[in-house]
Amino acid sequence: MILGVLFTLFIVKRLYQNQIFKNYHISELTNDKIECALKQLNLKNIQFHELGYIQAKTKKSWFSWGEVITIIPDNEKLLINSQPTGSKFSYQPITFVKDKKNINVIIRELRKHQ
Repeated sequence: MILGVLFTLFIVKRLYQNQIFKNYHISELTNDKIECALKQLNLKNIQFHELGYIQAKTKKSWFSWGEVITIIPDNEKLLINSQPTGSKFSYQPITFVKDKKNINVIIRELRKHQ
């Protein structure tokens, strides 16, 4: 019973983390720098939306069905979120470390170009 409660708490925490955006400060942030960083990381299906946010998808692997990364630039602030995705028939509700890794890699790449 204790393991069931702990597992449930873990899942609830991970699902909550998929809903929130992390905030980073990056000087001289432009859409061109974001696009360049995403292309350097070989992310696919990069889309710039009229409302001002950017989405990109990671590739599928043995351990992941892919993630959708959402970026909202706001002057020198960057809001970023990575959440698992799937298809109509397969949905991956949580990832253990892939979301954090996606965010850290993008932030590191953006900071290289400051």
